[in-house]
Amino acid sequence: MTPTKKPDAEKRNAEREAALTFVRMAKEKGLDLTGPDGLPKQFTKSVLETALDEEMTEHLGRAKHKKSKDGRAANTRNGTTAKTVVTDSVGPVGIEVPRDRDVFCFNVCSTGSAVFFRSVG
Repeated sequence: MTPTKKPDAEKRNAEREAALTFVRMAKEKGLDLTGPDGLPKQFTKSVLETALDEEMTEHLGRAKHKKSKDGRAANTRNGTTAKTVVTDSVGPVGIEVPRDRDVFCFNVCSTGSAVFFRSVG
């Protein structure tokens, strides 16, 4: 009989693998693991920017650099805007917030240890 893992244990293992991958990548790139611009801040930046990119992908209905079904789209990505998110855990984090031509925008606010994204558009 094969022992089954509890969902919490599987989640912890997945989180550990993701963290291990990120730590190894940071070491390879020469990034600090601690300090004011260390790994926690870099990870926070990466997670926030990835979440915003995914939300923009959902809003537009297609991935970055993909054409719409008819080959053209009325609305497309239009660069990024620099913003600063203030967090309790790692302090201010500079991020790049994606824009589109129809001015779909994100309100990004941090309350406590949670960061919330609310799309406005």
